[in-house]
Amino acid sequence: MNAVCGRIVADFAFELGLSPRLRVTDEDEAARELDVALASVLASGHAEAFEELSHRLGGVFWRDAVERIVASARANGVVPAELARMGAEASAGLRELLSPPADDAARPDDAARSDDAARLDAALLQALKQFADAVETAPDGTKQTAEALQTARRCLVAARSGQRLPWSDWAKLGRSRAGETVCGACRAIAPRRVAS
Repeated sequence: MNAVCGRIVADFAFELGLSPRLRVTDEDEAARELDVALASVLASGHAEAFEELSHRLGGVFWRDAVERIVASARANGVVPAELARMGAEASAGLRELLSPPADDAARPDDAARSDDAARLDAALLQALKQFADAVETAPDGTKQTAEALQTARRCLVAARSGQRLPWSDWAKLGRSRAGETVCGACRAIAPRRVAS
């Protein structure tokens, strides 16, 4: 099939604005080419920030999303300028769904945000420890509490080792008895942390 399609494309390459010297790219070579393309457009540190975001969101793999966008654009003949316009429209639509950013004047400076973050992290760790201690002292024997305790312990170990917890863990804790303890201990500082 590739040979037949390749022959047709080669025959009409000039009309399509393509080189007549086409060949099928294997998956490894395509992955390398994508890496080169991403490296040429991503500013230093952005790939690491995307990886951190992927971890925090629990399974949102940005590179896979880029590959799907590239494949869809190629399959539908979307030219780079049109793809850029579509990206800008999608970004604007997403921003309409989100809360507007705080005014720079109303935002705390970096030192205040860092202090708030440290206090929030300490409060979250303390709340998780209090929950785990309370359940271990007086377990109720339910599966839900056992699962919440397991999640709390895993989060404690991760947080103590300096790992940032993914949102999926916070969501699990928020839906459980652990969530009541954690949220209650951190309500005063959390809104400022989220805003920063």
